[in-house]
Amino acid sequence: MQITGRPEPYRRPSRTSTQIKSRPDRVAFWAVLLGVFMLFMAVVTAQADAYNWQKATLGDRTLKKGNAGNDVKTLQILLTRRGFEVPSTGYFGKITKRQVKRFQRSKHIGSDGIVGPVTRSKMTPRKHRRATWYGPGLYGNNMACGGRLTRSTWGVAHKTLPCGKRVAIAHGGRIVIAPVVDRGPFVKGVSYDLTEKTARALRMLETSSVRANR
Repeated sequence: MQITGRPEPYRRPSRTSTQIKSRPDRVAFWAVLLGVFMLFMAVVTAQADAYNWQKATLGDRTLKKGNAGNDVKTLQILLTRRGFEVPSTGYFGKITKRQVKRFQRSKHIGSDGIVGPVTRSKMTPRKHRRATWYGPGLYGNNMACGGRLTRSTWGVAHKTLPCGKRVAIAHGGRIVIAPVVDRGPFVKGVSYDLTEKTARALRMLETSSVRANR
């Protein structure tokens, strides 16, 4: 039999109404899932940032490019406070190394970009202060800046600095950055009262001479 005329083009089968309706449902599902994930990440990030401040200590570890941790973040904050601005990421990358070398040159020490005892000593705050520490027997008491004192409280008491003001304090080759959380000490000649957790980070077990930036 002879076929006449142009062949009918192939037509893709049309979607059913059920298939068409299911597509927006899938979009809505993934949108909700993405929203839940973003909320979860925001909470985790906030908790991580709070935890970092609980560990804001520049200690004995020699720091160099490739290192990561809360001591690196403390280093970055100290550099920024001294005018060598660097993001507080907690990772020792090329920007941090460059700023460390700039800082070292400004102090006329070897500019190798590695933070050891000599470089750390040059970052020590300059003002001499007397400090005590407190905690045992007072846990559960209200603090002047809000909250209750616990074994995990990270901060210092000061008579006049604003609540929340972060201060750098050095002792025994270690440096911490801690917020003002309470009022005191009320002892002549003593400027700071450190919580037990903060004092232990400095390995300060008795009334001592410290260096502070305030």
